[in-house]
Amino acid sequence: MAKVVDLLLATTLENLRDKLLTASTDVHTSPRDLQDVWKLADALPAIDDLELQTLHGDLTRVVKALSRVIIKYATVIAADMEDVAKLVVSDDHLLPILRVLSAFVNRLRRQELLDDKELLRWLPFVLTACIFVTGAELPGSDLLQSVVVAEETLDAAVDLVNAKNRESLVAKYVAQIVALCSQDVDKEQWVAVSSVNKNIMLQVVEQVPFPHLGGDLLGRLLALTFPLVDDLTDATQIIGARMLRHIVKNVTSTELRWYSDVLLEVLHTAIVTRKPDTLNVLLDCLVEALDKVSPPGELKHYDRFMPRLLSDTSLCSDVAVRVVFVRHLRIVVVRQGAPYSMNVIRYLQPLLKVLIAGFESVN
Repeated sequence: MAKVVDLLLATTLENLRDKLLTASTDVHTSPRDLQDVWKLADALPAIDDLELQTLHGDLTRVVKALSRVIIKYATVIAADMEDVAKLVVSDDHLLPILRVLSAFVNRLRRQELLDDKELLRWLPFVLTACIFVTGAELPGSDLLQSVVVAEETLDAAVDLVNAKNRESLVAKYVAQIVALCSQDVDKEQWVAVSSVNKNIMLQVVEQVPFPHLGGDLLGRLLALTFPLVDDLTDATQIIGARMLRHIVKNVTSTELRWYSDVLLEVLHTAIVTRKPDTLNVLLDCLVEALDKVSPPGELKHYDRFMPRLLSDTSLCSDVAVRVVFVRHLRIVVVRQGAPYSMNVIRYLQPLLKVLIAGFESVN
């Protein structure tokens, strides 16, 4: 097996993605590198402890490089669903690489002692690669062997680190996975409708509970999320809105206040949308953000948004959008202390106008 590992290390595995994308749709004419990958996948399960220890460093390098290949390959394939030829052969291209990742994880499960620092070097790469395969939603994905192997590898990884479930596993390595989701992706690619990277990151973030999204990771997450929320394309904006809502709900008030100015400015601009589903998510986020960034008894942030919400509601002619506004207005009013709040009395007249206009529009 050492010879196969040496051959793979001697080649530029980072270029394997391009080779696969330009390869013939006939699996028998796959690149030589892919044939070597198959050999490694077949050899790994039978490797003894001594050889595993000897080759561990080189195997880790190969596994990381192959994981990057999967991430980049899946990104390109998922971005162009109309390229039928590449979709048809993608399973044959991904399968041997995933077999290697699966074999490596399963072989290490038989080890009694595993170093967390050592796992951190390579396991996030494997997890991200598998998540890209399972989350890319390729046509016919329920029939693809590569998807099955990726799912099995994720389950094996749960056992490897003695995690409670996949959510706990992802939460443990979320910072590294987020970094890999956005690696080598510029802003234009990140916000593009066809970009799978943002979709994968949404799937990752939405399954991570409190308190794993806070700390140093929060700034990185917001930097990736704000451009999505700012985008004018609804398909992109709703992904950013959902991500932002989950982040805001699962960090502490103290953490969120560090970013309150830019967060509220982004939301103030974003709620101009009149897509009911997107607006609903953005207003969910706004209501939660106002509650968290406002110290007890301080209502200045509410005073900034109340006139805007009342004005937008009263000027809205779409009943579905008006319902979304009114539902969230009610929450904002209650959180200002209604019915015992002097602050709410200031907005009583425009509130009554909004309610009366709502009844008239229904009638």
